[in-house]
Amino acid sequence: MKKLIYYTGRDMTDPELGINKKINEQIENFRKAGFSVDAFYRKHDSQLICRHDKEIVVKAGMHRPFKIEASKYLKRYIKGRKYDGAYIRYVYGDWQFFRLLKYLKKQKIVTVIEVPTYPYDKELTDSLENKVVLFLDKCYRNRMHRYVDRIVTFSGDKQIFGIQTIRTMNGVNFEKIKSVSGEHPYDGKINMIAVADLAKWHGYDRILEGIGAYYRQGGKREVVFHLVGNGPELEEYKRIIEKWHIEKHVVLYGQKFGKELEQIYEKCNVAAESFGRHRSGHNYSTSLKSKEYVAKGLPVIASSEIDVFSKSGSRYFKRFPADESPVDIEKVIVFCDSVYKSKSRKEVIDDIRGWAIGLCDFKVVMEPVFQFFKNTK
Repeated sequence: MKKLIYYTGRDMTDPELGINKKINEQIENFRKAGFSVDAFYRKHDSQLICRHDKEIVVKAGMHRPFKIEASKYLKRYIKGRKYDGAYIRYVYGDWQFFRLLKYLKKQKIVTVIEVPTYPYDKELTDSLENKVVLFLDKCYRNRMHRYVDRIVTFSGDKQIFGIQTIRTMNGVNFEKIKSVSGEHPYDGKINMIAVADLAKWHGYDRILEGIGAYYRQGGKREVVFHLVGNGPELEEYKRIIEKWHIEKHVVLYGQKFGKELEQIYEKCNVAAESFGRHRSGHNYSTSLKSKEYVAKGLPVIASSEIDVFSKSGSRYFKRFPADESPVDIEKVIVFCDSVYKSKSRKEVIDDIRGWAIGLCDFKVVMEPVFQFFKNTK
């Protein structure tokens, strides 16, 4: 049995966060595929944790910046321990991370790095802190080819940083994501859902502006936007809602998990992915959230192309312009009507989930990575 390091610099204190769920699913799927895994991550900001059968604290009381400290103490911890491979979820480069990569190469440990978003430079220009992160990353990333065997990417790039890629897509565990029941038939009322951390690039201000415009122009159909999550854009969203007096058409829930989130999903018949990726220089989405939406059995609207819909299922996807215009709510209504006109809601749910499971279930998307580790000595 091959023994792997799984390493992320993320803080994993809250297991309900979407990215943290994904990381735990990846770890679990490596084990199901026959690997012995020591997983390393942060908790409570300043703790470096190692989890095999149970969690142990590798280092407590790390200093800021915690991500840089974590790489240093991981390198110290694994010295003298035998590993065959390392799977690292990239959180940008720095000098300690670079030293870790050099050590892994010296020990002949096969190293694979997942770059969740690429390119990402424009996402790191919104604050002085992020500009420093980007500067450090640029100093080191173009030397990584000396020490890294493969990059896992959800983009179509054959090489990143001069390193050959394993191209796959974000995945979810369909066994753990319950589809919406479809008990309530489609009656023409549009119930849109978005679950997000409400960043600028989500672009939900465009939907809110679109709802305002729809009712100002005499729109008659009932449209409700169910917005789940908190984040830096929330106050701006509240301002738009108040400006256009659309309080009856937008529900702000804050963060919701578990049964509460399930109950919100049950009301909804279409999901809104992102309408602002062009703001960070992207026109192609590989998001985890889009996979959760199709696992739920929901058709999706967005302003960028989405990888899972480029494979099949395009009749369940509607793309809008990638610009700053308000979303045309009349076109959302026409799309939803077309989806549900010839099939029951339950049939639509089963159809979406049925084709999606063969494309983005974790077992499917991780298989190329498993095979690379198994076949590389």
